[in-house]
Amino acid sequence: MFRPMGISIAVFMAVLFLGETLYAGCIIGAIIVTLGFYTVMRGKWKEQNVILNHKVDDCLESSSDKMPLLLSNAKKEI
Repeated sequence: MFRPMGISIAVFMAVLFLGETLYAGCIIGAIIVTLGFYTVMRGKWKEQNVILNHKVDDCLESSSDKMPLLLSNAKKEI
């Protein structure tokens, strides 16, 4: 699995031990990549929890063709 924190640690170690130059763009880019990765992973985790709790099954059940999708239309047709 891809771990962006490992890249950040490697950059920090290179600056500390090898004397590499650290630019602001590098820091900003590392923060953006790390936040993006963990945001996607959090979203996938929440989606998995919803699926496990069967909340999605209630929303995705197939209904009959005669049943309206919107409740406002249901009052007009009945």
